Amino acid sequence: MRKFTLFLAALCCAITANAAPTGALSGKFSVSATEQIQFSQGNLQYQAYTNTWRFAEHQYDMIGSDNVYVSPTYRGWIDLFGWGTGGNPTLVSGDSRDYYIFTDWGTNAISNGGNQADQWHTLTQDEWIYLVRDRLYARQLIGLATVNSITGIILLPDDWVTPSGLVFNDFATKEFFWVKAYQEYSDDTEEFHYGDNVYTSDDWLKMEAAGAVFLPAAGDRIDQWSPDMNIYSSGRYWSSTPWSAAAPGVAYYFFFNAKRAGVNATEGYEGYAVRLVQPYEEQQNIDSPFLQGRGKKLIKDGQLLIERNGKTYNALGTEIQ
Repeated sequence: MRKFTLFLAALCCAITANAAPTGALSGKFSVSATEQIQFSQGNLQYQAYTNTWRFAEHQYDMIGSDNVYVSPTYRGWIDLFGWGTGGNPTLVSGDSRDYYIFTDWGTNAISNGGNQADQWHTLTQDEWIYLVRDRLYARQLIGLATVNSITGIILLPDDWVTPSGLVFNDFATKEFFWVKAYQEYSDDTEEFHYGDNVYTSDDWLKMEAAGAVFLPAAGDRIDQWSPDMNIYSSGRYWSSTPWSAAAPGVAYYFFFNAKRAGVNATEGYEGYAVRLVQPYEEQQNIDSPFLQGRGKKLIKDGQLLIERNGKTYNALGTEIQ
């Protein structure tokens, strides 16, 4: 009887354990009072020659200056996109009206993100603001960093616990400078530092396993031939929200640098980074061979039963009628 009890306990633990979907990180982040999401494993990348979408292998990976080679025949990868170019990722135009219609990049099949259409989406302006400013303990869950020698910003999940042996320096005592669309601002805001948190690749493996998200300072592409892309000094990440119907092709984005962080709006032809998300759902990771995949627990006549694929099993793995 004791062996059965131990087996039952182990099975229940296996069923309730969380396993992130393909291409997703494990951390859960509130983007409204009622919604949580999890981020993709890295920034979105695209190869025109093979028409392939993928997530960067590591969160700190970025393409950098090679984004100037964007074209429909380019054999390399790009990770800076005009706004809403999920249907035309190599579009380069100086006319914001060419970006009036938004196509979410997440409508595409991401090769290492489940490889099916419509599995991912882009955060809205309001969701970015809630995430980095308005959620509970928001200032304690964000900070500038250098990860594996790459500068950027760290976002921590709602239930964050810093891994043993590491330290995280947050923005709890610092003031964000929240820029509104086209607002004038001065340079007298408090200085942040990318050296506030410095992690090796091994350190980052521990942070990532605990749910941390890193957005690299991937810079921007003002146009196809921009000589200065602000790589390593700032990050700009698109939202899915247009600024105004009266301004076609102008949209909101989240940004950060060593002086300020916030949400602003700009012309859609500028090339910014994209980090996709999925709704957060408790995933079931069942280790028993007869229950690989998702299963549903239920109690019937005092007995634990598992339903999967139209069949019912008892706790010992025996199929029952």
